[in-house]
Amino acid sequence: MTGQDWDSINKFTQAVGWKLIFDLNVLLRRGGHWDSSNAEELMHYTVNQGYHVDFELGNEPDAFHHALNRTLSSTDLARDYRHLFALLQKSAGLQKSRIIGPDLTRPSKRALKYLSKYVAYTAQVSIWQHSRK
Repeated sequence: MTGQDWDSINKFTQAVGWKLIFDLNVLLRRGGHWDSSNAEELMHYTVNQGYHVDFELGNEPDAFHHALNRTLSSTDLARDYRHLFALLQKSAGLQKSRIIGPDLTRPSKRALKYLSKYVAYTAQVSIWQHSRK
């Protein structure tokens, strides 16, 4: 995606009065951890352009095993979300951005087990944020 593409997406969502939620690629990994370098470039550009964006990290991670032949544990995902939270908190223009997710494929036993492990870990590291508008 180019800067011009990002500008077009943001200008469109602003024009129609929508809030943009952008899904970052959690499968970009280095040493078992999320490689956030690409996301950090996007965040820096976003702040410089004055855009307001909310973020999600990975789409339906409980389905990676059968859709992409990859796995990502709920503990690793929680750790990655914590990293995303830290990135947003140190960015003056993105501190109010919401973190969305993780989203799941459907409320199956397997998906709910994945989510419960994620919640158990995030409760220990306290990354949840809540805001009202």
